[in-house]
Amino acid sequence: MKLTDDIRVSIKFMYIHIEDENLNLADIAKSAGHSVEYFSRKFKNQIGMSVMYCFKIMKMFIAVDDLLNGHTVLDVAYKYGYSKDGFTKAFKNVFGVAPIYVKKNKCDIRKQTEGKRWERILFWILL
Repeated sequence: MKLTDDIRVSIKFMYIHIEDENLNLADIAKSAGHSVEYFSRKFKNQIGMSVMYCFKIMKMFIAVDDLLNGHTVLDVAYKYGYSKDGFTKAFKNVFGVAPIYVKKNKCDIRKQTEGKRWERILFWILL
């Protein structure tokens, strides 16, 4: 799948602002030079998911590194704008396991989830 430049710019913008808990759809759409409505449709057509769901997945993928590097679940949750319970729920939604599993077992859960379309896209974006 080939992404248009405006979608790539928006993805990079999300990555740069990954820890900004106040980042919203309007900010991301503006980074691409579009209205929220147009941008949302275009993003979903190219990426296959909503903008904010993609942003959540990006946060979870990067959070794995923080957990593997010894940060507490609570610290990682706060870093990405979540409560501990909210982070655990979002993490389980993306990976199927709680973040404490990754921390305790020191396993990179991302390697076990490479087959899905959104995961391939995010590996391309983040690597």
